[in-house]
Amino acid sequence: MRKLEYRHPRKTSIFNIEFLVDGVTIHGVCKDVSEDGVRAGLDRHTAVGTLGLLKLRHPMRVLTINARLSYLDKAEVGFAFLFEESEEREAATEFVAMLSTRPGPPLAFRRA
Repeated sequence: MRKLEYRHPRKTSIFNIEFLVDGVTIHGVCKDVSEDGVRAGLDRHTAVGTLGLLKLRHPMRVLTINARLSYLDKAEVGFAFLFEESEEREAATEFVAMLSTRPGPPLAFRRA
């Protein structure tokens, strides 16, 4: 029997992201976000399991957090946040809450 795990609800939101890996920045667009991670489209891919610094660049706020590329599909990837301290989890929770209360304008894909 498969073990069911609780997943935080995802909030659909479109804004630019950056994944920094070994001095290289991979640009993308967030499709949805939860307190645990992000689903996004990237301008190029890297291997599943890659660790890096993920920057979520919403017009109202930027969240920078360590993340792992957890899955890769043809059109999208999934990132899992890697929390080292409780303050980081709180920041992700506040970021997602902000998305629920302050809708920002959708952004077209662009390089910063």
